[in-house]
Amino acid sequence: MDELFWGTLGFIFLTAIVSAFIRARQRDACLKLLHDHLVTLVLTDGRTVWGDLRVFARGLQLAYSAPHRTRRGTIKSGYLLYHKELGQVLAICRYTGRLNPEEARERLDQIERTFNPNLWRRLVRGWRNVYATLRDAFGRAIGLVVGRVVKTSESQVLSQNTKDVEGVGKNLLDAAGEAYEPMLEHHIGQPIILELAPPGGGGERIEIDGYLAEYTEEFVAVFNVEHSAASAFELTIDPDTPPTELPDGIGVDIGERHIRVHNSGRDFLFIGALAHGDDPARDLGATLAPRAHLKLARPGAPFVLHCERVPSVDLVCPRAHATVRYMGPRVDARSDGIVPLQEDESVQFP
Repeated sequence: MDELFWGTLGFIFLTAIVSAFIRARQRDACLKLLHDHLVTLVLTDGRTVWGDLRVFARGLQLAYSAPHRTRRGTIKSGYLLYHKELGQVLAICRYTGRLNPEEARERLDQIERTFNPNLWRRLVRGWRNVYATLRDAFGRAIGLVVGRVVKTSESQVLSQNTKDVEGVGKNLLDAAGEAYEPMLEHHIGQPIILELAPPGGGGERIEIDGYLAEYTEEFVAVFNVEHSAASAFELTIDPDTPPTELPDGIGVDIGERHIRVHNSGRDFLFIGALAHGDDPARDLGATLAPRAHLKLARPGAPFVLHCERVPSVDLVCPRAHATVRYMGPRVDARSDGIVPLQEDESVQFP
């Protein structure tokens, strides 16, 4: 009986160590698609934060394109978002019109691997899906085995912590597995419409076209579908004069310390640069989802924002705020029209 007790205790410790090791290094498959790219985080209250994204197992880091100084003299060069705060994220946006050549090549590789996987990737994804399907059964089996050992060992320590002991095995299985949903799996690489909760709340949800690129238990990734040219315009703002004429879908609030630019239209708004007097234009690279806003420190003189209306962008959204609601027809995305595909034909993403 002592051997059984110590064997069970050793199994628990070993499982906990392996589970912690996997979780400390495992990054979400959807978030990894945007790793080391310029993105904009749209928060649930409509605020935006942008920079080069670095994905960690337990959080996100955004490196600003240039450090900025606050009114108190504090210099900030980046933004950290921890795993427990990911619920504040509504969407992570990547505007493909401003990718550098290396980022564009990486995105094309992502498209090829995701939409036209080779045999090895198909086998790996198939095994992952089978494992995810059987995961609950494995968890119950481990719980039964551990529960039986607890009863036969007559150990008060194990008996008092039965739930914790069973949870260790489940955590290991969760760390090694991903969500599998046959309905979503069928639409990988296919046109869908994502239903997104509006920033700041409200009843009317935002519908976004795209191609389903990936999904996990926590996130869903949608790549853009519209490749028409963006509509560019300049927005001049005088901090001392409330604006009277603004482009459609644009709102500006001038406060004592900050100026907020609101995107009240249906398209995404990309703010590429800020020009102030004779100084060189400052790159921003912020993407505003519909109903999101950008906050800028109020300058002492008029300035110009270089903007583009963008039909769509690449998105990674928490599934708590986003739902794949509608499906499009099976199409060959290489053509301009809608051409139904045969089941044995591969999908090519533009």
